[in-house]
Amino acid sequence: MKVLLDKARRVLGWTARLGLDDAVRSALQWAQRRPELLGYV
Repeated sequence: MKVLLDKARRVLGWTARLGLDDAVRSALQWAQRRPELLGYV
């Protein structure tokens, strides 16, 4: 994972604002609030 993040930083100038745990938690919370966008309704 670190290799990909280092490459993203080097090639794209991109850095993650959230750690993996926080990013997954945020994505799950978003999906629970917007099930129609994922075809769950």
